[in-house]
Amino acid sequence: MGNLTNEFFQFAEDRLSRTVERAERIKNEIKETKMTLPEVALKFALSHPAVSTVVVGMRNAQHAAVNTAVSDLPDLSDELLLRLRKHMWRRGLWYAGK
Repeated sequence: MGNLTNEFFQFAEDRLSRTVERAERIKNEIKETKMTLPEVALKFALSHPAVSTVVVGMRNAQHAAVNTAVSDLPDLSDELLLRLRKHMWRRGLWYAGK
């Protein structure tokens, strides 16, 4: 029930539409990579020098295979990393995030 309540607040009011809009803007930023949004998200996390491991989703065997193969993909360019950083969104429930 705790997750349901959290999800309700996370996407309450206009938060769902803002989340979708932000995801679409990020998809436009990454078109040139030919990577999926989840692949870029994992590569982005792995690009930080303090990060050596990420916990990937494993809803099924295919997700596990695709997500663990991300480490074999080329690194994101420095230019793309800078562009992606501008999409940082503080999403805490206490923060309106507009």
